[in-house]
Amino acid sequence: LYTIGYVNNTIFTKISNLIHFREFTRKTYRETTETELHFFIVHLQNKELHSSTIQHYYSSIEQFFVYLERVQVITRNPCNYYELHLIKQPKKARDIVSEEEVHQLYTNAVTRNEKMILHLCYGCGLRAKELERINSEAILVHQQCIKVVKGKNNQHRIVPIPQRLVVDFIGYLTYREQQQTNSKALLLNKNGNRLKAYSARSILQGILKRTGITKTITLHSLRHSIATHLLANGMKAESVQQFLGHKQLETTETYTRIRKYQLKQLK
Repeated sequence: LYTIGYVNNTIFTKISNLIHFREFTRKTYRETTETELHFFIVHLQNKELHSSTIQHYYSSIEQFFVYLERVQVITRNPCNYYELHLIKQPKKARDIVSEEEVHQLYTNAVTRNEKMILHLCYGCGLRAKELERINSEAILVHQQCIKVVKGKNNQHRIVPIPQRLVVDFIGYLTYREQQQTNSKALLLNKNGNRLKAYSARSILQGILKRTGITKTITLHSLRHSIATHLLANGMKAESVQQFLGHKQLETTETYTRIRKYQLKQLK
């Protein structure tokens, strides 16, 4: 998986899916048939997992059995005799953070890292992985922009830093220069190493607990929310597309499909 280009998080998920399958079937790979596949899928459906999640499980299993067949561990691939039938379910609408809730998040952000995570994911619309990979040198405060050099699909883009955040970025960079570390990362954990996306998610959850907000809010929810706010306040979809680094305009336009009650929350 690593050799053909999968990132660590994806590899971990695929292996976890396979372990779950093996624990359920309690059979060796040579003993596994399409019957075991069928009952495993039924097991996942009984757990009321989303169809896309079940598809991910099956794709992991299928990919693994193709590999086993290629290296001649098995002579019969059960996936060749099983056809997956799933009813496609609509994706759950993401929770939008209202402008008032954004204010609550900022009010309850105590540490420098907490505020910077909000600045990067909401103020600048970065993805979680982009936040993890960003280096100090990528923050160009005099030009009021951030160079995102490894975005999704390795795309590069320039993200503007809102005027109201410039002073905070300057202050954070000054603080960052004083830290004794060999890491180039902008955000550091308590050990002076690069802050990982999963740690940033935990930090966000800590802020949320202080606010009392009960919505399910993730780092991506912040990115989703700034896009929604910009569109609701009149920014053209093409400009938001460049801001977010979307390859296709259609991806950006999905942010315009918001329920009326959600739009009211933005005012």
